[in-house]
Amino acid sequence: MTSAREPSLTIGSIFQGGYEIVSQLGAGRFGWVYKARQLSTGQDVAIKILRLLLDDTAADVENQSARFRREMRLCAGLSHPNIVKLIDSGEVMGTPCYAAPEQLRGGAPTTRSDLYSWGLIFLECLTGELAVGGGSGPDVIMRQLGPEPVSIPAWLCKRRAASTRSRCGSGSTAGAS
Repeated sequence: MTSAREPSLTIGSIFQGGYEIVSQLGAGRFGWVYKARQLSTGQDVAIKILRLLLDDTAADVENQSARFRREMRLCAGLSHPNIVKLIDSGEVMGTPCYAAPEQLRGGAPTTRSDLYSWGLIFLECLTGELAVGGGSGPDVIMRQLGPEPVSIPAWLCKRRAASTRSRCGSGSTAGAS
């Protein structure tokens, strides 16, 4: 079993643009739980992040995701002063087809993750197809977190190489106009 990479949530960091991390409450095989403060209301909340292992199969991810959704539904139905009320399902990241791997691991969005997402969208615009697709959300997540880089279509690589050669010219004519 290959261990999961812990989310890069630190005390004082902002999660998903709306929650300040106060402390880590716990961790287990299934995920990490943090105490946070909702910025819009000042309310204390708990944030649970699903733990995905590097060697999880698509079926493992689907099972864990389904279990996570069942837990959310159960929590949403509970009401007690000592139980944190479910106010957000945590599924505000957007489609995993455009999410950077560090965001899928629970990290905060950065300029680099924005650029990565923009690149995926740009590839989709050029090709008319998703740059990272799959049969289901968990399939896409596994592809995004896997060791293989996003593939660039061969025709685009050839066009880029030809464009670079025509711009740069051969060694004997480079810089001549």
